Amino acid sequence: MNGRERILLTFQGGIPDKVPVFEQSVAGAVVSEILGRSALGFASDVHYHEAQSRLAGASAYEDFIGRWKEDYAAFVRALDMDMVAAPWFLWETPVRRLDEFAFLYRNEDGEYVRSYEPRSQTFSLARAECGVNTNALRAKIRKTLREDNGQNYDGGYWALLKWLIEIFGNERCVAGASFFAIPMRADWLMLLLEDAGLVREYLDFVAERDVDAIRKQAEMGVRVFNGGGDLAANSGPLYSPALFREVALPGLKKIIASAHSRDGFYIFRTDGNIRAMEDLLFEEAGADAYGEIDIDAGMDLIELRRRRPQLVLWGGLACGSLLLNGAEREIVNEARRLRNALRSGGRWIFASSNTLLPGTNTRGYLAALREVRQ
Repeated sequence: MNGRERILLTFQGGIPDKVPVFEQSVAGAVVSEILGRSALGFASDVHYHEAQSRLAGASAYEDFIGRWKEDYAAFVRALDMDMVAAPWFLWETPVRRLDEFAFLYRNEDGEYVRSYEPRSQTFSLARAECGVNTNALRAKIRKTLREDNGQNYDGGYWALLKWLIEIFGNERCVAGASFFAIPMRADWLMLLLEDAGLVREYLDFVAERDVDAIRKQAEMGVRVFNGGGDLAANSGPLYSPALFREVALPGLKKIIASAHSRDGFYIFRTDGNIRAMEDLLFEEAGADAYGEIDIDAGMDLIELRRRRPQLVLWGGLACGSLLLNGAEREIVNEARRLRNALRSGGRWIFASSNTLLPGTNTRGYLAALREVRQ
């Protein structure tokens, strides 16, 4: 049984020969440690390298993409991952470099700065707007609804997806992309309270574009769609289930129905504690799988299995606590506990809870991987 067969059987409710594995985000430091050489990762830190190469010109950017492909393929084979996916790239070119770590960007909304933080190895917005300006957001949404050209993903995404299918499609499952969420920003959350109808109109528009993207990816051979979007914190959802049902559920149902109509499966990913949203996401919307399961927010996989025996669970080891601070023995013991509870029922894809972060106990993680796959 190869990785593609293993993943699809897992989604179909069968019991594969061994637990499938898929990591969506791994820091370059972890990739380098596992490969035993300097390598690019596919977490936030890769955006720093992306920015440098884009600013240096087309040839440098082409070299960056080539190096990333080489490193990703080597990592996939080193872990024998059963599923692969295109990375989260920014697909933006900076206007200029401000210093060693900071880059100035510009778009229709104005200028902003992204900066690399060497200690955390993240590349993120260096400063945010002061105050909450929902009027500006309203104007932007209305302009988008009026003028958008319907392009859902950068052309670079489609090129990488095609490459993944060509390189891995016969032996491993290639996951497609989907994203559907109310942005976790103060202006969006305030607008949700002030004008839920406009947010609903925007999300319906996003859903139509995502349905088209799912169609295009399915025509390329994609069966699994790595979708969803963050909607919760450790304490619970950032807005009520009633608001979600009114504003977001109709669009999400369309997206998932589109995947199902093409013999596909949909993963809903979100951090945080989503206990109050489970019925909406996995029964009413019909998502087939749950990813980015936030163990540190109280989302326990074994309890989830008891509540939702038909749901595919993708995750297992808390990336922000156990994998950073746990000893190898503790990590392996947790992997064994999960394997003993989940393996016999299938519908489980092993992974970290979100990202293999810088500082991950790599030896412990690899030992856990061996334990799960016994």
